[in-house]
Amino acid sequence: MVLLSRWKSFLSLWIVPIFIFCGLGPPSWSQILIDHTCTDLSKVPPSYIQTAKTQFRIWFAHTSHGSQITTGMEMLAGDPFTYSLNGVGDTLVYDDTLWADLGYEGDLTWVDTTRTQLNSPGNDRNMVMWSWCGGVYDNTEPGINAYLNAMNQLETDFPTVTFVYMTGHLPSPEEDDWGNLRARNNQIRSYCAANGKILFDFADIESYDPDGAYFFDQHAHDDCGYDGGNWADQWCAAHPGQCPSCTECAHSHCLNCLQKGRAFWWMMARLAGWDGGSGTTTPTATSTATPTSGGPTHTPTTTLTPTAEGATTTPTPTSLPGSEVTLSAILDACESLAPGDIPEDLFTPPVAAVYVATAADGGSDSNLGTSIDQPFEHLHAAINYANDHPETPLTIYLRGGVHYHESSEDRYLSINRGNLYVTNYQNEPVTLRPYYWPNNPSDDWGDQIAFEFYGDSQNITFDGLTLEGWQTLFFFGSELATPPLRNITLKNLVARNFKRRGGGSDWATAFLETNYLTEGAIPTFANPATERYQIENLILSHITIEGVDLGINVGDEVYANVKGMRIDHVNIINPPAAPGDSAADAIALVNCYGALMDHCRIVNIADDGIDCKSWKVAVVNTYVEGTGRNAVKFWNGGELINSILYDVTNINDGAIVFEGGLCRIVNSALLHHTEPQGYAITFYASSQPASDSLEIINSAFGEVMGSYVDTNSFSARNNRYFDVLNSAMILSDGQIVASDASALNLLTNCTGNAMSTNQFVNPEVGDFSPTAGGEWINHGVSSGVLLPSFDYLGNPRIQDGEVDIGPIEFGLGTPTSTPTATQTPDVSTSTATPTMTQTPAPTIDPSHPYVDVNGDGIVDAEDMLLILKNWHCVGPGR
Repeated sequence: MVLLSRWKSFLSLWIVPIFIFCGLGPPSWSQILIDHTCTDLSKVPPSYIQTAKTQFRIWFAHTSHGSQITTGMEMLAGDPFTYSLNGVGDTLVYDDTLWADLGYEGDLTWVDTTRTQLNSPGNDRNMVMWSWCGGVYDNTEPGINAYLNAMNQLETDFPTVTFVYMTGHLPSPEEDDWGNLRARNNQIRSYCAANGKILFDFADIESYDPDGAYFFDQHAHDDCGYDGGNWADQWCAAHPGQCPSCTECAHSHCLNCLQKGRAFWWMMARLAGWDGGSGTTTPTATSTATPTSGGPTHTPTTTLTPTAEGATTTPTPTSLPGSEVTLSAILDACESLAPGDIPEDLFTPPVAAVYVATAADGGSDSNLGTSIDQPFEHLHAAINYANDHPETPLTIYLRGGVHYHESSEDRYLSINRGNLYVTNYQNEPVTLRPYYWPNNPSDDWGDQIAFEFYGDSQNITFDGLTLEGWQTLFFFGSELATPPLRNITLKNLVARNFKRRGGGSDWATAFLETNYLTEGAIPTFANPATERYQIENLILSHITIEGVDLGINVGDEVYANVKGMRIDHVNIINPPAAPGDSAADAIALVNCYGALMDHCRIVNIADDGIDCKSWKVAVVNTYVEGTGRNAVKFWNGGELINSILYDVTNINDGAIVFEGGLCRIVNSALLHHTEPQGYAITFYASSQPASDSLEIINSAFGEVMGSYVDTNSFSARNNRYFDVLNSAMILSDGQIVASDASALNLLTNCTGNAMSTNQFVNPEVGDFSPTAGGEWINHGVSSGVLLPSFDYLGNPRIQDGEVDIGPIEFGLGTPTSTPTATQTPDVSTSTATPTMTQTPAPTIDPSHPYVDVNGDGIVDAEDMLLILKNWHCVGPGR
């Protein structure tokens, strides 16, 4: 399958297979990318290493380059990083006794070897990975496709097996062609990113030293040599005592092997359920059943951008496990939103294109820019070209690498046209920085903004980029005297390392701000549905924003801002900090109409998590932790569905605040509201009390105060309360209306509420699934209420006859979100996000017909396989 242009010794051709059989079969994965950012084991919770050791049994076949992983593991050997051939004691089962090679181009002998192992009697190994040796270096695109197709076919034929893909290593010292190696490795990366595969990026790991310094573009080799010497030798000399020795690191330096071993254990933690700090959630198998062959499998798609040599991007976090919830299903769960209120992403890259590449890849602003072999060097040259040709729908493709915005007269990049799509080329990782990087922008206007556009343009998309070094990334809007901006989409982006004008604290950083308009004031909103808005149809999707003051600030107290907005799979994660006095909100939506926030994560925000002074707003399947003020605030009604609010502090007017309108809380959780005099929920009556209503259904409230409710249209059904911090459940006008759940049930339209104990598995480590056998299971209400068809994880909302209490429906091995501490992001590491853990499969009563799928009277692996077959879990983008 691999064609080598020159003969190499047998040792230099050795390759690694590692196979992963995940018990009952792996759930569908979002992509797991293991690269140079995955080597700091101090970030890995030891519990996930322990979980991996109990759940995975590895068959590891390798040649010499692959043996670098084993050498690295030997260097790390010791608690908790212990392994043995057959799992004696507290060790990972790690069998690397078979030596094999992927072969030359078109040689699929390795496939037969794989099938023989998987079908062998008594096979109990449950993890596998094939790695390359020298075969990628001078392979061809069809040759790599043969490898990818064969791997994918194995996954299809063996639905209980998870296969790990791998890139090829860097050139050996006698080789000098980096271009084809990069292209072929990027081919593997792109395929894995597009199809939700698990990728161990061998080449990327050996392209960086432990501090994140990059050497591939300086002709790095697999022995760590490069044009300036040997990066491993140099790093070890600069860090005495941090480079342990090894018996032998095949073809390379012990430090390189150590990095590979660290990355391998990081991968094991990821496969055991840890999110790795990227936000990507990974369910874990919970059974030790012997894998079986045959039957279909589902391969999820994803919009992640893989890391390649030269990239400093972080994969965009993807959705929670379970089925990706469709927009239609979400709207069906909302009382205030209807089809047509929320935009869909329909603009695709136009055929006509211009290209941008670094100078090292042939970019020059004197080039024509209209062909891939004549690219511009700077993005502003491509945008100037686009502005000069507004009549032509156009795509701007950026080739992989770090691109710097050149200092110019306009400094920020101003777009004055529509039908423009700015994206990375074929999933090549792209990072955009300002010319002053890594310093702060000057105190002059313009330096601090990355992109600005306004007017009556339609269809503008930014896709697949990492942006770092600005104060504000996107600044746009339209004057009220002109038609509005329409169909603006920002997706698959990472934003981090924000800077402030002049380096001071007077200016707030932001991912997005709308323009502050200067004419056409609208003093009142007589009918929000028909007002003139400056933007119509705004989508922010699959975005990670790290260390920001104001994440998404669509705010003007006077003017109508956005009509039709969806914010989905957006993560706004800050390092821990004391609450501040500035308007440091994660998401602030002012004077908007029709807004949906779903599958978002907001962690460590100085002030409000979500602040919506808007109409027709819903927050669905969203996690908010560590806000300094309100977790969620709706000024004109709103809905909170399948969401988790945790550790909301330092505010006394309520963790959840409603100011009139139609208000609902459905299957959600509010826990650990630590302000002793603060309310859990506050409902203020509006100027039109007849339109006010508050409905609370199937939700759990723990370690919170009572709630203030100022409306007669109030309904509370089948909620649970535990560790209430005062004696009042519901107050109104300063009077105690209901002192406990029993008194609450005496109120009109209030039934089924109860005092309880905490029956979340472990909220302190983020496990918000209901405890097996607890009374929250099947004790919700579904009759006469509007419920979502899905839970927080995207699984079916009702799984055993009746809905459960809380955001997560009880099921086999329910994965749950785990909030973790965050760290200040830098170029080489991403901020940790709430992780996802997998709870052990509980003991189920086999009398339940739902669990005993095949009707044989027992609950076993065959039932789970039938469930997986019929309920395919799809990844992002499906």
